[in-house]
Amino acid sequence: TEYPDVLSAAQSLISVLTQTLNQSPVTPLPQVQVQGQGQQTAVQGRQTNTTIDQDMARAFPSMFRRHAIRGKKRINVASRTHTKTAKAFKPYDLNVYLLDTNSETTPSPAHELKLVQAGLGKRTISIAMDMMHSETMLYVVPLQEELDLNPLPNDVREFTKMPKATCQICNKSMPLQVLALHIQVCKSNDSTSSNEETEVQFVSENSLDEMKQENFPSESVLPCPICQLMFPVDSLELHASLCGEENLLKSPDHSSFMHNDDSCIADDTTGNSSCRQVLCLEDLLELLAGRVNAENHFRICVSRDNLLERGLKQWQRQKKGNPANQLKITFIGEAGVDSGALRKEFLTEMISGIEKRLFLGQKAKSPQYSNSDLDNGLFRTAGEIFAVSLAQGGPAPCFMREWCYSYLTTGEVDVTRICKDDVDDVEYSLLIAKVEEATDLTEFTDEIISCGYTGALNIEQKDAIIRAIVLHAAFQVTPMLGDLRKGLQLYGLLDIVKDHPSLCKSLFVPGEDCTPDADYILSNVAPEMSERGTSRASVESKIINYFQDFLQEIECGVCAEDAAEVETEPSSYLTVPRVMQWITGQGHKPLLLSEQKAFQIVFKFDHDCKVRMPQHTICYPIVSACTNTVTFPVAHMTTYEDFKCIILQAIKSGGTFSRV
Repeated sequence: TEYPDVLSAAQSLISVLTQTLNQSPVTPLPQVQVQGQGQQTAVQGRQTNTTIDQDMARAFPSMFRRHAIRGKKRINVASRTHTKTAKAFKPYDLNVYLLDTNSETTPSPAHELKLVQAGLGKRTISIAMDMMHSETMLYVVPLQEELDLNPLPNDVREFTKMPKATCQICNKSMPLQVLALHIQVCKSNDSTSSNEETEVQFVSENSLDEMKQENFPSESVLPCPICQLMFPVDSLELHASLCGEENLLKSPDHSSFMHNDDSCIADDTTGNSSCRQVLCLEDLLELLAGRVNAENHFRICVSRDNLLERGLKQWQRQKKGNPANQLKITFIGEAGVDSGALRKEFLTEMISGIEKRLFLGQKAKSPQYSNSDLDNGLFRTAGEIFAVSLAQGGPAPCFMREWCYSYLTTGEVDVTRICKDDVDDVEYSLLIAKVEEATDLTEFTDEIISCGYTGALNIEQKDAIIRAIVLHAAFQVTPMLGDLRKGLQLYGLLDIVKDHPSLCKSLFVPGEDCTPDADYILSNVAPEMSERGTSRASVESKIINYFQDFLQEIECGVCAEDAAEVETEPSSYLTVPRVMQWITGQGHKPLLLSEQKAFQIVFKFDHDCKVRMPQHTICYPIVSACTNTVTFPVAHMTTYEDFKCIILQAIKSGGTFSRV
């Protein structure tokens, strides 16, 4: 038995009660005419035993009710504990709801549909009505893990008992709940492939040129009934299905499908293929942002110490999420909760670190030749970080040489784009300089031959020798660029780059400077000033002027965090982007036009710190990067030197998110 001590005590109590009731006087029954004294005593005894059985049945119904009511022979209690009577199973249906992650709220209708497709959602469990709580344990909501929400095939066991219907377009049978979503993406047999997923045709700039050059016979083209432009008969149905929803055709050229950067692009976040115009960089970035899975998270917990190396490792080791999900950053030991500012700061630091760690050069750079980094997958991880940065509000990796970007778009090296100025490897740069100055090339024979030069080694062949060195330096880093391309496949970014090379060029190749300067920051400052004409307003205006002077000194290279550091490490110079990153979490101008219009930095002024804390001698600005707000303790900034000293110390030592 499950509780032997309790049962033993109950049996002892029953035994004592039975003996007591048998020994207690019994009220005589009315005289009954019977034959013999023994017969009368037997009647009285049976009546007493019947009363005891009834009392026991009331007190212990599970043990005595059946034989007390039916009048069957009483079963010994001790033997009952060892004998189990077979009984019929009486089911009880319990409805439960299976969620993919721990949540305190019920799922939305859209999320319910995803749960149904993944075999989760509402389920029914049959349990016995008399089952004890200790015999039942149901785990419905995952406490920490997140269940996979990828849609299951329509013929899996989880869907067998669900009502089904057949799609009238593709004749596939599926659950009714799934059919509602399937109808929205199901195309006719002419525009779908044999696979389950809808096939989407990407129209690239190169294919457009081929289409324009192709001469269709007059009988093979017909006008679109909506826009009246001429199209091949095979493509007219596809065009007409899209033409009524969006005006994709802007060109009067009747021989082309689309013009410039108009394209048909698949929306990876919903699984639908949707055609939309990509006419400018704003459209492209919005398309990428729309492909981020905002319902799930890709969590990175990292320390600020050695942030680049730790960030790359944690990115590769993260198994519970996908980089296609929304990035969530936690800095170890800091109280900040990521609502966007931590993510932007992490991406800013990672893009800057990757530029210095994996690339060589000055303003425009090429990958560093490193088989170790290639083997460790760092270049592929860098490509994924580039894609996430562009899609989730981070800076653009606009530091690559043109020939490198050309390789990303085509997968091939265009030797016509490479010159000796594109060589960033110090070893080969020095070799080129030595060859140019040498009067005898025999001393460089081994180095020249190792670069793939097979011609004569003489002064007349200097140009050919230098060209061989330049091409060798470029070709040896193509495996790194190839791995970078694999990382750029995230969100379909690589396909977009291949289809719109001219449009995406500014995201990868240095061009118009997107680095904020002093004027940019001051033009986006929104100070919360006191009433005009008051002494407080005068002090606040002085603080703003101090801040402007401070930024302009930085631009002139006057300001540094520490003079000793500047002598040993030039990068320790304080920069205007770093000041902006200290306030907002990002050191770049917003890429989206909508974000540029909404971007502002709020200045607040604290005049009462000495009233709240009379004994303190110094306090520093308080920054809220989530709201782009900085509060200046004006009582400690009476002169520009005081302002400068406090700000420098705050930027140098106060970069963590220690306040919530």
